[in-house]
Parts: sequence; C-alpha cells; structure tokens
Amino acid sequence: MLTPKGKVYAEMTVTCLAPDHYLLVTGSASEFHDLRYLSRISVSIIIIIIIIIIIIIIIIIIIIIIIIIVNVQHYICVGYVAFADLP
Repeated sequence: MLTPKGKVYAEMTVTCLAPDHYLLVTGSASEFHDLRYLSRISVSIIIIIIIIIIIIIIIIIIIIIIIIIVNVQHYICVGYVAFADLP
C-alpha cells in the first residue's frame, strides 16, 4: 500500500479468491494499523462516490428544467402565432 504521496505505507499480499472476494495477508504486528488505513480510505471513496452521484442528479435536474423551459417557450410562441393569424 502506498500513501497519497507515494511512500510505502504497508506491505501485504492480495489473493483473488473469487471475482468479488479477496484475501489480504499482512504482517501480524501491523494488522490494526493496516485495517485503520483501509477503513479510512474506504470511507473517503464512499464520500467521493456520493458526491459524484449528487452532482449527476443536479445535472439531470438542470437538463430537465432546460427542456421544460424550451418546450414552454415553444408552446407560447406557437400559441401567439396561432392567435395572430386569426381574423
């Protein structure tokens, strides 16, 4: 494992047991040290994923609002022309 600055934080062996199951083997003296680091990283990744999802939802809402505004303006313009053509 490396730190964000690229320094060696811990040495471990990772074995893939199944497509979604891994075995991490580390030194017994640094077991809790490594576990704390992995827990902290996983929380940070979850927070980043939640922020990305929120940004995507906001972008979708903005696009929907723009589509609604464009459609409303289109109907207003079409309605105005239709009333203008009446005798």
